[in-house]
Amino acid sequence: QRGEQQGGARRVAMLASRRGATVALLGVTIALGGDLLGVTQAVLSLAPEAARDLRFDVLYPVGGYKRYYAPDRAYEFIYPKSWLSDQALS
Repeated sequence: QRGEQQGGARRVAMLASRRGATVALLGVTIALGGDLLGVTQAVLSLAPEAARDLRFDVLYPVGGYKRYYAPDRAYEFIYPKSWLSDQALS
């Protein structure tokens, strides 16, 4: 019976650690996706050229700048993150 209790305790510990890892992963995903506290901007600014090549600067400022990209109209421009973009264009 003591062995069964230890096996049950191990299963509970494994579920708790798995749940903790899931919660941590969810927290990181929310922080990056929502740019909480500028985390995403900071991460993307570590490799700004790569972030710009992948056009992440359309969604998040990279190095203090955002990009408007309109492939159907054949133009794009970069503007400071403090400027507001025209929402009618989006």
